Amino acid sequence: MDTVQHSIDYLASADALRALEKNLYWPKWHAPWWHMTLLHELGLAAQIPDRAAQGMVEALKKICPLFPLRPEELPPGMDIVRDTMCHCGMGNIYQALAAKGVDLDTELPWMRAWFLRYQLPDGGLNCDGDAYLREPPPSAMGGTIAPLEAVLLHTPRPYTPDEVRFLDAGAQCLMG
Repeated sequence: MDTVQHSIDYLASADALRALEKNLYWPKWHAPWWHMTLLHELGLAAQIPDRAAQGMVEALKKICPLFPLRPEELPPGMDIVRDTMCHCGMGNIYQALAAKGVDLDTELPWMRAWFLRYQLPDGGLNCDGDAYLREPPPSAMGGTIAPLEAVLLHTPRPYTPDEVRFLDAGAQCLMG
């Protein structure tokens, strides 16, 4: 069986839905978000099963809508590993769900704001929370590209002034 069909079959399975209920991000390279990202990157987001896309939306509604930099920022009862995501994961799943046709500004309105909130002074983002506590805080290519693509490629309306600033600063970061 080819990799594409394997991902589609997996996402259509009860195993994928159980995985989303358990932890939407881990195991990182085998979790449903990774299969959805693969399909999106291949231009096949339409083949993500509706059930899996809706399961991902429901799982995202349950996680912490923050990127906690310190343990005390995590809401009570939430686990730093199970209930949070990094910027690259969030940017990738945003793109896959948006390409699938999910209206994320309605379903998960905090996601777009997430990207803008965690942009560093150099214009990038970093999936390593400790980076935000250093001076100057360094961005990372991997944590920057997916959020920039999410806003740049999946905004079905004119950009807000904050989104324009986000994209401009991100472009400057990537151009060095």
